[in-house]
Amino acid sequence: MRFYMKYLAVLMISLLLVSGLYAEINVSGSVGGGITFIKGTNLNGDLLQTGSYLSGSILAEGIDENDNFGGTVEINAEASTIDPAAWAWTAAAWWKPFYFMKVQAGYIDDFALTDIVGWGYHANDAESYVISPLNNYAGDYFSDTTGFYSGTGNGWMGFSLSVTPFYGLDINLAVPFGTSSTRIDKLSPLGDNIKDPLTGNDMLFYKAEDAYLHTSAQIAYTLWGVGRLAFCFVGGGNGELVFPKEVLTGDDFTPESYDPTAADQPDGIMLYSMLPNAHSIYGSFFLTAFEDKGFSANLGVAYTLPSKTSNKLITYNAPMEVGLGLSFGTDQFGIKTRMAASFLGYAYRSAYGSNPASGILYEPLMVGLGILPYAGFGPFMFYLNAGVSYKTEDQYMNDGDGKVYRILDSDALGWYANPYMTLSIGSGRFYFGIHAESDGVKYLGFKQETVTISTVKGDGMVDSMPGRTVIDWGISAGILFEF
Repeated sequence: MRFYMKYLAVLMISLLLVSGLYAEINVSGSVGGGITFIKGTNLNGDLLQTGSYLSGSILAEGIDENDNFGGTVEINAEASTIDPAAWAWTAAAWWKPFYFMKVQAGYIDDFALTDIVGWGYHANDAESYVISPLNNYAGDYFSDTTGFYSGTGNGWMGFSLSVTPFYGLDINLAVPFGTSSTRIDKLSPLGDNIKDPLTGNDMLFYKAEDAYLHTSAQIAYTLWGVGRLAFCFVGGGNGELVFPKEVLTGDDFTPESYDPTAADQPDGIMLYSMLPNAHSIYGSFFLTAFEDKGFSANLGVAYTLPSKTSNKLITYNAPMEVGLGLSFGTDQFGIKTRMAASFLGYAYRSAYGSNPASGILYEPLMVGLGILPYAGFGPFMFYLNAGVSYKTEDQYMNDGDGKVYRILDSDALGWYANPYMTLSIGSGRFYFGIHAESDGVKYLGFKQETVTISTVKGDGMVDSMPGRTVIDWGISAGILFEF
């Protein structure tokens, strides 16, 4: 046994030495932890809490001496007192048969156009330690990357092809093989579900057609000294509408079996936060003409194609989305801002059976603004992270006659204030921050969206029995070491 162990060790060292002759290998990583000293809310009797967070990652990248082949392997792990410990690993390999073409297989996380508004908006890794997870335009009504294509990542694996036919033009294509909106339980010859040998759970198999229906394509043209213009087509599936998350009545409601002609279905629905499962189109422009003066801007627009329920009774047009990111300053002093709006979304309910009634239900208008002034003094950096957001009142459709009602006092004005600071010492960084925030939604001990309708007012308005809004606050710190 000792002989085999020595042989294995010699073999491993030999492989490393040989690989060093023919490839460049880089290894980097980080380890960090965060502490929530105290957090709470403005609700009477609510308990004060503490918490902690731990994370670590390691990344290995390799490329051969001719720059024709390469690959990456990354491992991430995290644990907290709130969520169970978790870890994940990703890997990808690429090949460049020609200098203008790149083929990649594995975990695909490319082609994002969120230069200012996405990850890195806070200029460091503060997102993991002292940035509140709720402050996407305050209240988390919609994503901070609203209007922008945020990349093909989202945890799927597949294949991508990138071509640069001439200087400045990039054409990208990505297909998520093994990813689907339809999962199938495949039976063994004995009629039982096939089990995963590692987890013991039923194995899930995916329809090939759905993988191709989720294909993403992108064309980006960079005019050096001016900016980058890009268009993306993102496959969203077969165009079948996934029914709304929030339902005002009917605890046993199942979206997949919704049939308005059945007597046991809920008597009212609120078409809010629907999942269209349809193709989307993105356009963006990243202005770089004034980068030498410290100014850059990023504009994004998104549109999702209409989708319908399987019985064709409800047609849904997702809201238009517009996002804008601005950055002005240097590494030591400046301000960033990101803005977004979501509007013009609606659902049309067709007449069915002997009931000729139909109705149109409109999504609420949502707008958000975030600002991030920052200043540095030696190893210290100070950030004033703040924002506001607003959504108009929700609507409710009576399923019997198709009438649409406004839900009174369901509009919400959210806000957050999250100042924080960092201290960099060599390869280490310390974080400290406080936060106070509210999504502005009225509560009655539970969320507004699940409140059962009580009384119907005149003039097509519904009394939603509004309660108080909740303010969350906390104090936290963190430490990060990078290598």
